[in-house]
Amino acid sequence: FPNLYLYESIVSAAKAKKIEIIFDGQDGDTTISHGFERLYELFKNFRWILMVYEIFRYSLFNNLSLIKTFKFFSRQILNKLGIFLKTHNESIVIDDIQMQKSEKRLFHKTVMDSHYEKLYAPVHSIGCEWSFLFFKYHGIKTRSPFFDRDLCKFCLSVPSKWKLRKGRSRYILRKYLEKFLPKLIHDRPGKANLSHGIIYNISDADYFRIHQEVLNMHPYLRDIVNKDRLIEFVNILRTKKGLSDHIVTSLFAFVSAN
Repeated sequence: FPNLYLYESIVSAAKAKKIEIIFDGQDGDTTISHGFERLYELFKNFRWILMVYEIFRYSLFNNLSLIKTFKFFSRQILNKLGIFLKTHNESIVIDDIQMQKSEKRLFHKTVMDSHYEKLYAPVHSIGCEWSFLFFKYHGIKTRSPFFDRDLCKFCLSVPSKWKLRKGRSRYILRKYLEKFLPKLIHDRPGKANLSHGIIYNISDADYFRIHQEVLNMHPYLRDIVNKDRLIEFVNILRTKKGLSDHIVTSLFAFVSAN
């Protein structure tokens, strides 16, 4: 749903420039792999000292709390083993529905899943299909070079130690890009920050539109969406204090759905 909001703007810009074919970025991260499956491999093979070292270097590289990083990966390992700890619902979906979905575990995934499992998850084909249909409706063709079959097969064949190494995710990609890009880019820990752009570009008119959508919630969504949490997110958007990608994408999703 957040993508639909962005797709409309892309179509508008493409039409203005008479662009007929778009090469998109779906889904480079998954094709290359962040490499977190390596941690589970190290855990299974009792190479725990190396696993702890990688987690330590990862928290250092990404400037994250070491304790929180250990807790996150420990929880993911437990989930992969089939041990599910109770989690706090931070989504805009009401607790009852979110908890029911979690208990069924129909599409439960962890960052520890194998590269193969991540790449062949149905969410990618579904996402490509919807993207294709949306742009086709507007007379634009889409191409996804990262899903080239030979590239996918090659990336799957690369050992996990080249996907996560010295705490750096997508390690082999970073090594390759060293030849062409400065360290600031090839070794950056994170990705493009969506909320950063929103903070500086959100207008009063944008805020008013989102607020009106919340006040005039569609009947279908009233039994699904946690309105109190949604209003809390809108207030954070207004003050711009504590604004995160999660809050921004949640609001995008709600407005698009509504």
